[in-house]
Amino acid sequence: MNDFIKATLISFAIATLFFAVKFILHPWAAIGVDSYALALPPLGNLAFQLILFVLVFLFLLITTLLAKEMNVKNYWLIPLVCIMTPLLFIKFAELENEEFIYALVPLIWLLYLLAIKYKDKLASIVLLLLMSGAFFSFTSVFSVSFLFPNIRVGETSFLLATNLLFILILGLIGLKKHLFIAVPTTIILLLSFLQPMLAIAILPTLAIGLTLLFESHAPNIKKFDLMELLAYVSIWGCIAGIIYIPSLPPTQSQWNAINELHSLAGSEPVGIDWDYVHWYKFVGGNVLKNNDFDADGGCCPKTLKQNWVLTRQEFDSNNCQLLRLYADANIWRCNV
Repeated sequence: MNDFIKATLISFAIATLFFAVKFILHPWAAIGVDSYALALPPLGNLAFQLILFVLVFLFLLITTLLAKEMNVKNYWLIPLVCIMTPLLFIKFAELENEEFIYALVPLIWLLYLLAIKYKDKLASIVLLLLMSGAFFSFTSVFSVSFLFPNIRVGETSFLLATNLLFILILGLIGLKKHLFIAVPTTIILLLSFLQPMLAIAILPTLAIGLTLLFESHAPNIKKFDLMELLAYVSIWGCIAGIIYIPSLPPTQSQWNAINELHSLAGSEPVGIDWDYVHWYKFVGGNVLKNNDFDADGGCCPKTLKQNWVLTRQEFDSNNCQLLRLYADANIWRCNV
């Protein structure tokens, strides 16, 4: 079987496994921003999951093309190497603005390679356009951790940065003959300890570097047949999914709290934590614009006057009665 066809099938298998594991273990809405919550409800949760499936598949397939262009002998292994870390599963767990840029990360590296290797002017122009779009897409998120390091946003946690790449960091050794790739990869790796969201940008190059390192020490890699490859993919995918996916938001507890609040409040506007807003809107709830609790527990006066409140933050609850205690938030009935 042609190696590229094999790599395509492996990429498809990984994306399918990711879709299946996530749909079974974490079936709640995978939405991350209000615009998607409001635009796609008629299609349901399945639409969000399918979009994520396509993005994962494209990420792996384009990374394979990048490896082939870098003359990696066993480039068909690249999709498997990419899932040696749970980073891929974590980053594509929710459909936010960044996920569309994540899927283009390998393409940006490929265009960069073509521009350097062949002096391709078209590749250079498209590369600049994509990098400009990626820069503006990430600017607001990066500013959260660089300018406001105390805000509690999981994606900007330093602890998250220390375990995203695992053994793939050894890929830097394998890139020693590709300095034009190794240098920016090293710079981004160092920056990722300040802003963990950058780590996904070097997953393709580190995976390729680790494969090159493997090839240099084992030139005669045994080529498994397709069934063995799919079994290998399933093992790694299930481990990553079982460990990480069920704990990703929204959890079952959060989803139960959201649904109960909506059943109680109906069409009334509610006071709610900032990261619950898009989920609550997805189920048809009413949240007034800019009237939610922020990540530091601050809240605007209008939110405090709402009859229904869902929050894990401390707030002035003198006129409120605690109705239900959940692991991730509490439901309050106020102004009674």
